[in-house]
Amino acid sequence: MPQNNSRNNQSFKIIVVRFSAMGDVILTKPVLESFIKKYSHIKVYLLSQKTFKPVFQDLTNLTFIEADLKKQHKGIPGLWKLAQELKPYQFSFIIDLHFVLRSVILSFFMKMTSIDLRIFRINKGRSEKRNLTKRFNKIRQPLKHTIERYADVFAKAGLPINTSLPPKPKKFKKKSFGKLKIGIAPLSRHLLKEWPQDFMTQLMNLLSGDFAIDFYILGSPDETNKLKNYASENSAIMAGKLNFTDEIDFIKTLDAVITMDSANMHLAGVFGIPCISIWGPTHPYAGFSPIGKQNLVIQNLNLNCRPCSVFGNKPCYRKDHACMMELTPNQIYKEVKSFILKLRA
Repeated sequence: MPQNNSRNNQSFKIIVVRFSAMGDVILTKPVLESFIKKYSHIKVYLLSQKTFKPVFQDLTNLTFIEADLKKQHKGIPGLWKLAQELKPYQFSFIIDLHFVLRSVILSFFMKMTSIDLRIFRINKGRSEKRNLTKRFNKIRQPLKHTIERYADVFAKAGLPINTSLPPKPKKFKKKSFGKLKIGIAPLSRHLLKEWPQDFMTQLMNLLSGDFAIDFYILGSPDETNKLKNYASENSAIMAGKLNFTDEIDFIKTLDAVITMDSANMHLAGVFGIPCISIWGPTHPYAGFSPIGKQNLVIQNLNLNCRPCSVFGNKPCYRKDHACMMELTPNQIYKEVKSFILKLRA
């Protein structure tokens, strides 16, 4: 390997590429934390959308590069422009944690400008996930977590890291410390991953009968009108009131979050916030289970049809959405109450 690419040389730089879904980008954070801790001499850059930058604001040794995939970096001409903008950095490695057409084209363009550039890509386990989610003869077994798949790419590059250390859990508020602050993130990018709205409001009422709680309804600004349906005397709608940086800082103050299989579950996880996640058509086995030590996963274990998809974007072939409809408020209330009591012990 040329001297200017030596991994012990101060000029050695890597660029980590991960676009698209917020949850997938969030899960790069613990991997990058581990990498920076172990390889402090290597300059690491993350290429992703500007929206996600606040997630990484506390990683002082990470340089975030913004990709504007909707405007100036849109399409093949935009990716060529992005490759030209990245050329002066003289990266040694591309760590492609996305491996879609966009990242492949970008990598190709970058390689054209630097013959010494090496590219390492994620193995998403697509065939394993198809076997897990097919309608008949499922192979229902836990697959590699996405974080492990990310770490594997670094290992391919000769830069192994340890991902077994979960985020440091937040100290849970004891009974004598006053009201609990519980975040509620009831929505999801895919509608079938949402628990019915009336079920969630019933759960909030049941919990309010046992604990002194203030609920904070979380979501994106464009979901504000829908989230107003969850309003009550002891709840506040946070959507649209905070920018993403402030929202992250606010989430860090919560005692726990109740969420779907969504980005908010991973956001709570990377900051060590106790998380109760409610799962429907998707399954933790697909590699997107919550991280951290203080988690409660609630799912319908009585259905052979689960999981029917990796992302929750396929219609229910049974037509009854039993994976969510059979999870009653009373059932979940008992599990959540027990979880909170254990955290308070």
